[in-house]
Amino acid sequence: MRKIKQIKRKEIIFEPDEWARIEAKATKVNLKTSEYIRRMVVNGQIIQMDVSGITPLVNAMRTINNNLN
Repeated sequence: MRKIKQIKRKEIIFEPDEWARIEAKATKVNLKTSEYIRRMVVNGQIIQMDVSGITPLVNAMRTINNNLN
């Protein structure tokens, strides 16, 4: 049996000021506007964590892992 991906499409109309707010929020969390809207509709919230403080730790773990391999 063939699996067919079903896609449902809806058109939403935004006022220019609403669209500007959506674009600003999407840019703030580094998402495209369509992905931002989809996540907000399905999940209701977007959580973005700042992990820049642990970058040296992650790099050290990569180095150790490369040595193990």
